[in-house]
Amino acid sequence: MSILVVFLVAAGTYVYLRHVRIARQHWLSKLNLPGRWYRQDKPDSLLVLSGGLDEGDFTFAQFSGRWRLVGHSLCFDVAGDTTVFDLHFFRAGEIGLEDKNGVRILYSKQATNVIPLHRRRAADSDGSA
Repeated sequence: MSILVVFLVAAGTYVYLRHVRIARQHWLSKLNLPGRWYRQDKPDSLLVLSGGLDEGDFTFAQFSGRWRLVGHSLCFDVAGDTTVFDLHFFRAGEIGLEDKNGVRILYSKQATNVIPLHRRRAADSDGSA
């Protein structure tokens, strides 16, 4: 009987952790942080995030370094110093970063809707276009 209880607890834990992982991946794909983000009140101020969905490199003004998402906080590491912002997701392509003093800056993501209009030649094995 005790083996059955252990098995049920293990199975329940596995299902819960799998659900949490899938939900986080879905949230990360909705956030879609890598890209070019423009500050809404200063359109010439650009934040560029590259890398994966939850970490990578960034450039902002004269600063560059690494960024990572920890829970609902966006951490920027520059030369050993870490700055943490609370991340607020409003809708696809619109986020807010709030500092420890409660000041929130809104960012909009640059839309990238480029569609290639030419056919790839490598896919054509007979050489016809």
